[in-house]
Amino acid sequence: LAMLGHGGITVVGLNTIIVGSQALIGWFLFIVLKERIKPAAAAAAATVTALLISTSLMIGVVGATNAGWESTLMHNHAKEEHHHSENQENNEHHITAGEIHNHEDGHDASLSETGFLFKSGWLALGLIWGLGIVIETLVTVLIVRYFLKVRPEMLKGHS
Repeated sequence: LAMLGHGGITVVGLNTIIVGSQALIGWFLFIVLKERIKPAAAAAAATVTALLISTSLMIGVVGATNAGWESTLMHNHAKEEHHHSENQENNEHHITAGEIHNHEDGHDASLSETGFLFKSGWLALGLIWGLGIVIETLVTVLIVRYFLKVRPEMLKGHS
């Protein structure tokens, strides 16, 4: 993946663990499920489950590495708020009551706009993620169906 520009060389081990877990989980589930349900359905269930688990693993790793940044960002934001309030007190005699009211309305509008962008960003991320799962599952099912037609003995395995 690093050679294709998807991640840096320093995270090769991490990418290997996450992608490897997805492959191992998918393989194991397919082996177990293909004896109980049709191979194409087993491939679909194994793919979706493996993707959900590996994505959760990736989110957990990213969350664990970013845990310290959150408190740092909050601390810096508090400093900016304090600095902003000092500047506002120093310049207060130049601002009329109407200007303060307009400033607050603009601040509320920008907050609601930010909230909308935040929510729509998560919605877009969820849709893209869901679409990716659907496409990968569909491709996997098509490959399994192809092997069932051309070389079914490859999917029989040793039980």
